[in-house]
Amino acid sequence: MKTLVFLDLDDTLFQTARKCPPGEDVFATSFGKEGQPVSYMTPAQRHFFNWLSQSGATLIPTTGRSIDAYKRVHLPFSSGAIVHHGAT
Repeated sequence: MKTLVFLDLDDTLFQTARKCPPGEDVFATSFGKEGQPVSYMTPAQRHFFNWLSQSGATLIPTTGRSIDAYKRVHLPFSSGAIVHHGAT
């Protein structure tokens, strides 16, 4: 049986710098149109993502982001995605 994980992006896998815990060693994961980092992953979120990625499950990113904004998320997803709150 194949396991599917529908995974929300914002505030689950990463968030804006303002929402990151002070002093955390964060990793930029999402970028603005000009290439500047706009969202960051904490070590705990990165561990969670790596654990899911290695579990053999199919990870399906699910987000309200547009297709353009989703393309600026730099995480190694290998499946399709649900964007625009499911509209696309």
